[in-house]
Amino acid sequence: MFSLARGMVRTVRFTGNSSSNLLRVSALIGLGIAGMNAFPTKEGLCTPKLSNDAKFLEPSAQRPSTILGTSPISGGSDRLAIKPQALPRVFLYDHCPYCTRVRIILGLKNIKHELVWMANDDFDTPISLVGKKMAPIFEYNSEERGHEVMAESLDIIARLDSDPKWGPPLLRPASDRTDFRNWINDNKVLYNRLVNPRYARSPLIPEFTFQEAREVYVKRHPLPAPSDYDVLFAMSPQFVEEMNEKLLELEPMIFSAEHCTAGGLSVDDVELFSRLRGLTVVRGLSFPPKVKAYIETMSQKTKVPLYYQLAI
Repeated sequence: MFSLARGMVRTVRFTGNSSSNLLRVSALIGLGIAGMNAFPTKEGLCTPKLSNDAKFLEPSAQRPSTILGTSPISGGSDRLAIKPQALPRVFLYDHCPYCTRVRIILGLKNIKHELVWMANDDFDTPISLVGKKMAPIFEYNSEERGHEVMAESLDIIARLDSDPKWGPPLLRPASDRTDFRNWINDNKVLYNRLVNPRYARSPLIPEFTFQEAREVYVKRHPLPAPSDYDVLFAMSPQFVEEMNEKLLELEPMIFSAEHCTAGGLSVDDVELFSRLRGLTVVRGLSFPPKVKAYIETMSQKTKVPLYYQLAI
């Protein structure tokens, strides 16, 4: 089982109205750098009771809260103010596959950067940057290009991969294969029935540290009937069995542990790994050998930790 070495994130910063040691430990655990099973929370990992009637918090009512951490390869800075020559910064949610996409290229190219984990009920931060609640958001202020703010994952990836400052382009374009995308699309409902209730029960994931943040997530991510997250979580054995069968279908599609299609790393890997990573939060899934090797190799190469130690 792959896990990141401790101490890789040099700086963690909390903003908002809470600075308890418990929340600090929870955030560190969510970043994958502390003993994830060593610090029980007050609520426990699996116990928060969630309801689809959870009160939705309007933007004006939000508790401002973000978590700032430098990347494993960052020189480190805990200042939120942007200045020329500052490191590229990504505002993100740890669970978000689109955010994982951006982390993939940052890790593969060893680009020093800062990560800012936004609480899931923090509307003010993304709205102030791009006009609406979304992630990822890329921000960079350089002498060459001035102040940049971007909000589409593939555009951000293209920006980072094409800049000679960070070396020659690394990713090939997406292949013409449709089997990966069909697999992702065909299993979207099943995937969400498994991972969404677990994210909403995971206060150790940075954006879900606060109960209010988890409630907002439930409200903003409705699922088809049965839509109640608690009911879906109780049905986990059925869904796990179904996904295990689907993973067997995926197994022969993967070219190697290093890249999913022939010819080297490509946008195909960005799309596939960012989705498969989410499944590692599900306890009881049986990843076939090639799928497992691919997930763990990509995690090591990209410096993006998996959820094995948080799986429920």
